[in-house]
Amino acid sequence: DRRHRVALVNDVLRHYSVTAKDWQGMSYMLTTATGKSVIVDHLGLLWPEAEKLAGRPCDPLDDDLIRALEARRCQGGSADGGV
Repeated sequence: DRRHRVALVNDVLRHYSVTAKDWQGMSYMLTTATGKSVIVDHLGLLWPEAEKLAGRPCDPLDDDLIRALEARRCQGGSADGGV
């Protein structure tokens, strides 16, 4: 389910101050808090573009990221609202 994928992606991207949204059911729009944005066609392109927007690598094995995800899970936080 596309909505679930976007929620999971946002769990990770939140750490890098980037958010993803479904774009017309066919693409994804990535946005930063400063208003930078880009549209990508598929998840394979999402991560390199997120790195460009964040200005740093988006490493899924980053210790700080893993701690943040674990802390949210322990607090019951889920980007998909428990779906």
